Amino acid sequence: MISLLVVGMQVDKVGAMRLSSAHQQQLVRAVNSCVEMVAQRGGKIIYALDLHHPKHSSFVNGEKHCVLGTLGAEPVVGLHFGQAGSDIVFRGLDRDGDSSDAFWITEPPHEDATESRLGQMLRHHCTQLLIVCGASPDGCIESTVASARLRAGALTICVPLDATALATSSTLYEDTAVLAPATLAEYFEKAAVVPIFEG
Repeated sequence: MISLLVVGMQVDKVGAMRLSSAHQQQLVRAVNSCVEMVAQRGGKIIYALDLHHPKHSSFVNGEKHCVLGTLGAEPVVGLHFGQAGSDIVFRGLDRDGDSSDAFWITEPPHEDATESRLGQMLRHHCTQLLIVCGASPDGCIESTVASARLRAGALTICVPLDATALATSSTLYEDTAVLAPATLAEYFEKAAVVPIFEG
């Protein structure tokens, strides 16, 4: 089965990428295209969003972003969001903890948790192919992809170029284990059978 993880497509996160208006609109269209293609194939759509308390610990040395109840935490304009059957994982709800990795999240946080909510979703959906897209000004896509590789073994990971905005210093696409087609449509045209997600 296919799962799509849409990361950081929020007003503050996309704004931090400092994209031109045209580039931002293109990114939103490309992400929406991924959502539509995965939905058409019966896949699972998951949104990974930042949502922070106004006094979150990460704000001590950094700029406030995606604060609970603010416009900055909202999905970007035009994003296909909240489709029937989709799910959300929130990063940063724990006031004293933070991680750029969507797999780190346990909702609510538990010290004895052995698997994140995202991991549970992927396992429940018997995910074979994980598609990751969105905006990553702080390395959240890179961290999540790295964690997926460690936790999921032979899980196939695809990060479409047109539907992803990374920091200029990112080395994600240097990882030969990460598939990086120009578009998701291009990948599906050439897709082969992939192994089952094992957690």
